[in-house]
Amino acid sequence: MCRLAPLTGSCMAAAGSRKKTEEKILALVKKTGYKTNIHGRNLVLKKTFHFGVIMPQIKQDSSYWEILYNGIEHALADLSAFNIKAQYFFFDKYSEPSFKLAASKALKVRSAGCLSRPFYRTHALYSYIRSRRKSPTSM
Repeated sequence: MCRLAPLTGSCMAAAGSRKKTEEKILALVKKTGYKTNIHGRNLVLKKTFHFGVIMPQIKQDSSYWEILYNGIEHALADLSAFNIKAQYFFFDKYSEPSFKLAASKALKVRSAGCLSRPFYRTHALYSYIRSRRKSPTSM
């Protein structure tokens, strides 16, 4: 039995194959229970996934936040094959207005999601951020 290349089923229509060939491939896909490889599909699409990161300025708290920043950058390097990018929105940890400004900037940017953590007792602000986002927000 022949094996399907991972992208055969999804690329055949784009390649302009003949109807008879297309039917044979679709029948084989159905018979074998072939499922699209999501990682391979995303690599072929070459889509870039942008995530917002709302975090304190990296030099605050004896550069504690630099450790987290470096960890995110390391993860992004590991995931570079999946076209994942981050846009940072830094704020002064000791200034709630600074946080609100960073959060409002993050809300204006189109992204696949946003990463932050609660810093202030104003949980209503986080509810507001979540309600305004059309993509997932992790806190």
